[in-house]
Amino acid sequence: MKGSKKIFVLCAIFVAIVSCTALLIKAIAADAESKKAPIDASLEQVDEIKDGSRFICEAVNVPSSDAREDIIQDELEVKLLLDAFGKNLQKVFLLAPEDVVAASIEENYGDYVTPELLQKWQADPQSAPGRLVSSPWPDRIDILSIEMLDENQYLVYGEIIEVTSVELEKGGAAAKWPVTITVRKVDGRWLISDVTLGEYLERG
Repeated sequence: MKGSKKIFVLCAIFVAIVSCTALLIKAIAADAESKKAPIDASLEQVDEIKDGSRFICEAVNVPSSDAREDIIQDELEVKLLLDAFGKNLQKVFLLAPEDVVAASIEENYGDYVTPELLQKWQADPQSAPGRLVSSPWPDRIDILSIEMLDENQYLVYGEIIEVTSVELEKGGAAAKWPVTITVRKVDGRWLISDVTLGEYLERG
């Protein structure tokens, strides 16, 4: 009798252990399934998440990586435009006869400015930037800052740097001419649409 009782108790313990193990395995499987559920999201749910992220970025005005690359490229093109324009300033002698100045403005500025600004300067050459005397002469435009007004327009603050033979050799500026330049995209090209000159500043 005692032997039979002992066997019965051992069988009961074995059954209890198997039952507990089965329950534990089931619980672990359920937990793993719950963690896996977000990964099995449908394509529609993924699209909703993407759209939500895009909406948040647009709401706080954060440009996407593609938009940032476009801005960097646009600013580079604007800088190259002003660099080329600045190098041509010394070629336009503003005190020459009006017809000569008008022709020189078209020849040297025509590729860099809008048709409207070109016509304005040809009608009134004294409103255009250029060379006033033989020395010093405008050498370049130094850009101080660039402000994006919209995707098709930039406002550039800079200085027209004038030099003599001394500055060409040793560096520096004989005079500076503060300038504010509006650059606009016209038919896919960046062109200068307005130039406002500040007070002429001579060295010393």
